[in-house]
Amino acid sequence: MSLKKTILCTLFLTALFSPAASARPGGPSIKDWDMNRDGKASLLEMQTALRNQFKKADSNTDRFVTAEEILGLMPFFVRDRARDGVKEYIRGQDSNGDGKLTLDEVMAWSKKRFAEIDRNKDSYISKDEFQQAQQQRRGK
Repeated sequence: MSLKKTILCTLFLTALFSPAASARPGGPSIKDWDMNRDGKASLLEMQTALRNQFKKADSNTDRFVTAEEILGLMPFFVRDRARDGVKEYIRGQDSNGDGKLTLDEVMAWSKKRFAEIDRNKDSYISKDEFQQAQQQRRGK
């Protein structure tokens, strides 16, 4: 996969299935997870946002999210370019290897990702920590 495809997919998928976040200049932000608007996000806030986004992505309500469902949330003109990145993203979270995500798999991934982003280990992700994680994932 090209670097451009990887960056595009990472920007979109960081907030997990949030088309509104990806449409904003600069991509996803801490606001996507900060439910109580205190400028930081707890694991519970992050998981609540991801749970809501999972439900939006599960267009056929079968309790699984597939690559096609994620691609369906993207503007049509980026779907082909993002296809390989979306499949790679799913493989990274798909613990049973069935090619689709369950909410349990997403929640397990969120715990790991939260621990990676929360560098000062205060049980919150600050705006700065979120931005550092975004920059790191973009390769800056």
